[in-house]
Amino acid sequence: MQVRKLITFICLSLLISVSTAQAGIKKLALIKRTSDNVKSELILETDNKHDIVKVIFKIFDEKGKLDREVQATPNELPDGVAVLTKMGVKVITLFSDNLAKHNGGDVTIRFLSKYKLIGKSKYGKFNVVLDRIGDDWTLMKNGVPFKELLAHDHSKGITKFEIIK
Repeated sequence: MQVRKLITFICLSLLISVSTAQAGIKKLALIKRTSDNVKSELILETDNKHDIVKVIFKIFDEKGKLDREVQATPNELPDGVAVLTKMGVKVITLFSDNLAKHNGGDVTIRFLSKYKLIGKSKYGKFNVVLDRIGDDWTLMKNGVPFKELLAHDHSKGITKFEIIK
C-alpha cells in the first residue's frame, strides 16, 4: 500500500512540474540610455498556455544590479502603468487599450520628452505591437521585430527611442 502511495505521489509531482515548466519568462527588449548606458529590461511572463500573465519592467543601476522592478497585468494597461518615475514625475508609462492575453496587441510607450517645472511638461509616444507567433512573443515596430532599444535621454527627458536590433 505504501509503494502505491509513493508511486502516485511521484506521478502527481511529475505532472505538476511539467505543467509549471510550460509557463515562462520571455525577455522582450533590452533598453539602454545614451547618457550612461544604464540598462532596463522589458519582460513578459506567460502561463502554461503561453498566454500573458504580466509584463515586468526591470531597471538596473550603473553597476548592473537590479535597482527596481515594476509589474503590470494586461488589465492594468488601459489606464497606463508608470514603469519609471523620477521625483514624482512619470518618465515612462506603458499603455494598451487592446492587449489580449492570448495574442497581444498595440502598446504605447509614453515618455517624458521635456520636463517643465512651471507649466505643462511635454510627452512623446513610441508605438509598438506585441505579437504572438506560435508559442513565442515578439515586439515589432512597423512590422519589423526588434529586441533592443536606445533611449536618447537628456537632462529634462527623452528625445526619442531608437531601434538598435
